[in-house]
Amino acid sequence: MMIDIAQTLLQSPIDVTHLAHIPHIDLFQSLHTIDTEFLGQINNKIKETDLGGDISKSWQHFVKTGQVWAFLIGAIVGYMAKTFTSYG
Repeated sequence: MMIDIAQTLLQSPIDVTHLAHIPHIDLFQSLHTIDTEFLGQINNKIKETDLGGDISKSWQHFVKTGQVWAFLIGAIVGYMAKTFTSYG
């Protein structure tokens, strides 16, 4: 959207009389202003990634809740339904 606005401003002449009615916002200054407290809070919430541990916990939960058996029974029943209802 900002690119579209910039291209429109570059392609069309600007009437200075209308700029007096637009509130002044220094976009570049606001983009470069960094709130260090906010960045510190974000940095405190970042945790180390343990892909193997996350997969292991997910698999244990999958087996412990019985979802693995529901998946296997569904796959077998689905295969049988496909086999009995297909021609040839």
